[in-house]
Amino acid sequence: MRKKKKKIIYKEDDGRTLYSMSGLYPNQANEESKPIVNKKEKKAMRRALMQVMLPRLICVLIGFGICFLILYFWLK
Repeated sequence: MRKKKKKIIYKEDDGRTLYSMSGLYPNQANEESKPIVNKKEKKAMRRALMQVMLPRLICVLIGFGICFLILYFWLK
């Protein structure tokens, strides 16, 4: 017969919460705490995001291209 494994209970775990997780879930957020953003500000935020992320994306694509070329010529 198969024996049941005993559940390990650590002595250090006394069940207390050390950090409140109440603000991590979107359905629990207060509507009053959300910032009000108009269309012009949203457009500026998207533009700033593209200015930050586009160079990173280009660097990643160049890196993959270099790896592809190295492997192509190496295994040729």
